[in-house]
Amino acid sequence: MYNPSEYSLHADFKIYHLSDDLSSLYIRLYPNELLFNQANEDMEYRAMVEIEYSLFELGEDDGIIAKADSGKIEYKLLEKDKDRTAYFRASVLQIPSGKKYLMRFDTRDVQRGTVGLKHLFVDKSDPLSSQNFNVVSARSNYPRFLNYFSSEEIFRLLYRQLGIDTLYLDFFKQDRLMPRPQVFIDSPSEFIIEPDTTIALSYHGDSTILNLPERGMYHIRLDTSSEAGLSLYNFGPDFPQVKTEEAMLGPIFYIATMMEFNMLMQEKNMKRAVDDFWLKRTSSLERSRELIRIYYNRVLYSNLYFTTNREGWKTDRGLIYILFGPPDRMRDM
Repeated sequence: MYNPSEYSLHADFKIYHLSDDLSSLYIRLYPNELLFNQANEDMEYRAMVEIEYSLFELGEDDGIIAKADSGKIEYKLLEKDKDRTAYFRASVLQIPSGKKYLMRFDTRDVQRGTVGLKHLFVDKSDPLSSQNFNVVSARSNYPRFLNYFSSEEIFRLLYRQLGIDTLYLDFFKQDRLMPRPQVFIDSPSEFIIEPDTTIALSYHGDSTILNLPERGMYHIRLDTSSEAGLSLYNFGPDFPQVKTEEAMLGPIFYIATMMEFNMLMQEKNMKRAVDDFWLKRTSSLERSRELIRIYYNRVLYSNLYFTTNREGWKTDRGLIYILFGPPDRMRDM
């Protein structure tokens, strides 16, 4: 679940609840991960993908009670699809309301035999929860699978129920502070409950165009008496990736001394300072490049997995993931 490098296929999945009993499953495949050839009975240049899904009902403690449904979906990608960055499809599933589920997706390239595995939490217990909203790019008209945006991006926000004319938006400014040092066990890393701003938005269905102008977390609700809703993030144009010197410097906080980190913060040439920091750790340009690749891949996945009102790498779980890497095994607590 926390180590995508174990699999060759990395299909993405997203659920949008259309009604109490129907949900739309959005699927994104990456053609560059698939084998295209003519080794088939029709001599047709294509790739074949098979997706098996299992739907498990969860109990009050989020433990699996029983398998509620299962099925198989097959897609044929043609030559015209090979050079696409991504390939989108959607299917409508019957998922009863009032419960929570875990979906497992096993993806297989039929011609090459490579596989992928993903899990998706499905919440149909609350009509106000995040999966009752659908975020669609205003430019491409494709659904967004990740809830991260830059200030310039525009999107449409859909809610399943007709007749809604007002949404409430809570804005939490970006937390510019560094995370607490890992040796401080008596200083919990708290989630900020009170938003910096709350405004009422006029909502006109799929004709409503939105963007996230300031950096921080945006939480959209239909009901101010409930915390349930959809969270969207703006932590810069490259987030969750680590591309700039500033983004590379922050996570060094976990492995540098306070004196080293403060000196890095004062350097005028930050890129050279970051490069020198890693080179001193290895005394080898090749080894430092490999260490940088591993370390900042962990930062990337921490941002993907653990982001809340702050970047994922700044959270306690992000700290553990960055320092120790993906878990060897997981168990229910």
